[in-house]
Amino acid sequence: MPRRRIGQLSWVDGALAGRGRRRDVLAEIDRLVDWQPFERLLSGIHGAAKGEAAYPPLMMFKVVLLKRWYGLSDPQMEESLFDRVRL
Repeated sequence: MPRRRIGQLSWVDGALAGRGRRRDVLAEIDRLVDWQPFERLLSGIHGAAKGEAAYPPLMMFKVVLLKRWYGLSDPQMEESLFDRVRL
């Protein structure tokens, strides 16, 4: 089963190049939290054998946490993620 790689760029990423940066709260959270235990717990989760490549379970877990912490709906989270795409 294919799995997407974090940092894998799409054609949209080029359109977002050169945007201004603000305080990187997500990088601060990443430095504060030890994600290894979560990654071990989630490593047994697999996507469907057919269809698009699945995103890594740890990344999806982080998305769920951000949605909860910031009170975002699915469309709001999608917009926020799209806004954060970096090259």
